[in-house]
Amino acid sequence: MRSVISRSLSALAVSGILVLGLAAPAGAAPHVFRSCAPQGGHDFGRWLVQNNAWNGSAGPQCIWARSTHRWGVSSKQSGTAVETYPDVASAYYRDSVIPYRKLAALRSRYSVSMPDPRYGNDYIAEFAYDIWVNGYRTEVMAWVDNHGQTPAGSVIASYRIYGETWKLWKGDCGQPCYSFVRKTSFSHRTVHLLSMLRILVQRRAIGAGATVTDVQFGPEICGTHGRWRNFTVHGYSLLTARR
Repeated sequence: MRSVISRSLSALAVSGILVLGLAAPAGAAPHVFRSCAPQGGHDFGRWLVQNNAWNGSAGPQCIWARSTHRWGVSSKQSGTAVETYPDVASAYYRDSVIPYRKLAALRSRYSVSMPDPRYGNDYIAEFAYDIWVNGYRTEVMAWVDNHGQTPAGSVIASYRIYGETWKLWKGDCGQPCYSFVRKTSFSHRTVHLLSMLRILVQRRAIGAGATVTDVQFGPEICGTHGRWRNFTVHGYSLLTARR
């Protein structure tokens, strides 16, 4: 269960379309924000980048950000369970949640890098989306770049989404949680998140009257073999279109 930082901020809505993750303006400082505080975070106008070292056993971790489009962390963890989830959060609850029925599109593009393999591959982590539904009562994840991690629960189905194969896991994370895990990891791709929500509605895992509360993206970090490792987001955008 990852912690949630609530901020009262306005959302950007233009003709029913919400776009998050714009590049920093020309001339911006190399790093707008740095923090080694476990819950250090920075508001970028209408969304948040947060360190989110939520587990009480988490080791040290430092986050930096130029924008929601370009940020990263250095993390030193010794465990095997999830210790941190540094992320960019586009929290719809800040203005109003979005009814599932009103969504015409919910998709994202990302470009990331895992720790440099020249310094070893003995770490456990994955880059993932975390979609919170109906407040924070149901969690829907999409794992896009996995290195040694296994979701909670067990596989209940497999789906083809826009030509790619995803396994659907169901688990209990303190609340119902579903994880779509792509068969092949990619460091950059477009992810059709609305298609995943549609699958869960069709399976009656969530209701058609559900609301989308929050969408987050970042690396879930379990262990780095007690060494400092770098996880970087080179590009990120989220498109939300309403009917």
